[in-house]
Amino acid sequence: MSTGPGGSWQGRVFGAVVLLLAVAIGTRVAGELLRPLVPGLVALAVLGAVFSLLFGRMRG
Repeated sequence: MSTGPGGSWQGRVFGAVVLLLAVAIGTRVAGELLRPLVPGLVALAVLGAVFSLLFGRMRG
C-alpha cells in the first residue's frame, strides 16, 4: 500500500509534535541563557535613549 509523497498522517502528526517540542525546548533554553543579560540590556537601552535625546537637542 502506497502512502504517497506526503507520507502517512501519523508520520506528519509525529513530525509536528517533535518540531513543537524542539521549539519549546529551544525557547526555554534561550530564555534561561538570556535572563542574566536583561538588566544590562535595559540599562543600555535607557542610556542610549537619554544620550540620543541630549545630543539630538544639542545639534538641532
